[in-house]
Amino acid sequence: MIPIIKTGIRSISHLALLIIILVFILTGNAPAVSVVKCDLVKDYNIDWKDLEVIAQHWLNTCGECSGTDLNGSGTVNLVDFALFAPHWKADPDLVYLWTFVEQQLDNSMNTFITDPCYWDANYPRSTYPQTGKWEAKAKGHWASGYWPGALWYLYQRTSDQKWKNWAHSWTVPLVNEPNRTGDHEAGFIVQRSYGLGYRITQNPAYKPKILQACTTLATYRYNSTVGCIRSWYTGSSPFTVIIDGMMVLEMMFWGSKNGGSSSWYNMAVSHANKTMANNVRPNGSVWQAVNYNTSNGAAGLKWNKQGATNNTTWSRGQAWGIAGFTIAYRETLDTNYLNTAKNCANYFIDHLPADYVPYWDFNAPDFPPGDPNSHLHKDSSAAAIAASGLLELSTFVSGADKVKFQNAALNILDSLTSPAYLADGTNSMGILLHGTGNAKNPDDNAGEVDRSLIYGDHFFIEALMRYEDLFY
Repeated sequence: MIPIIKTGIRSISHLALLIIILVFILTGNAPAVSVVKCDLVKDYNIDWKDLEVIAQHWLNTCGECSGTDLNGSGTVNLVDFALFAPHWKADPDLVYLWTFVEQQLDNSMNTFITDPCYWDANYPRSTYPQTGKWEAKAKGHWASGYWPGALWYLYQRTSDQKWKNWAHSWTVPLVNEPNRTGDHEAGFIVQRSYGLGYRITQNPAYKPKILQACTTLATYRYNSTVGCIRSWYTGSSPFTVIIDGMMVLEMMFWGSKNGGSSSWYNMAVSHANKTMANNVRPNGSVWQAVNYNTSNGAAGLKWNKQGATNNTTWSRGQAWGIAGFTIAYRETLDTNYLNTAKNCANYFIDHLPADYVPYWDFNAPDFPPGDPNSHLHKDSSAAAIAASGLLELSTFVSGADKVKFQNAALNILDSLTSPAYLADGTNSMGILLHGTGNAKNPDDNAGEVDRSLIYGDHFFIEALMRYEDLFY
């Protein structure tokens, strides 16, 4: 197992601290550089051995600099020390993890570039169980935004231009998704591609795409009688709202505050209120889907498309509830959303198996430790989404709630980074193993059972970044 250190306190010698302070005084705020680059001796730690390497090249031209010219200026000087200093005594487990994450994304990108099956804007969603290769799916599937989103996160973390270039190249083919009218998926696709790209780079070309996606949802998907953004169906089909749709609201809240209509904020609040009232059970568990009567706005059938039965709890839906209501609280400061996020979180945590990674449904059979088939029923993507949501939720609470939510998130990450779930040493092109897209149809290609899932990897990266922000 790869242990995740559960404390934010790291010991630094007085001398090292003085060096760091001196460097930043002399150089000001230097641009960020990947922690992996600062591991100069490649031992997954950043310590005196790396400092010795960089000191040997002090004020040298970079012909013999062995990677110590971190900013590419042509010489090794105080700026390189400033780039090196923030990572001093870095957690070796995190260095290892980020090295692996970058390796997997880099290898996937190189495969996408050279393999024709990925050309013409085919986006990864899940891996083939036999080969571990990403299945090439035509752009426009609901998870299309998570691959460029993962690349944007790597650029945010490393400031490496290659991640920015790659993220942009996988964002722009989604140019027509803001006009998508047949479902609510623009809220997933656009927010995680153009949305993250704009937040991280402030590229002015991205903002109109986000606002257009909000306009489309408000115009074609929102129903004022129901007070919700319709999720899946059109025409004579039921007006269905799914718990997943809470994630769509982040874009609507953002748009209302960044040049869009103020009505979008009200729509998002109304949607959150109706979802809170009708998708969440009294015990904090969720129904995935609720049908509404468009004549009077009344809630009708409550059901699960991807859960075991209509009366059980689909674990990824529960994770969407944690993350979605936490976002709603962040954007509104309405404590009703905070309490709902806490209730969803408590149910999720209290029903986890021993390794903190849920089965695809909380009412799916629990398997004894060591059962060779238990992984077929797990969903690492639900765990990753929940870990990210729990870490953000923990920043809005205190006392026992904070301890419970942070410890649960860290235990989830501890398990996901163990050999049982991390794809290191396997043939998978993904990061996490044992994700479940839809266990109800295991023989159908859409079933996606026991695979790496791009959204699981995306939220795993997000969770690691939130972990670092909180504890380092």
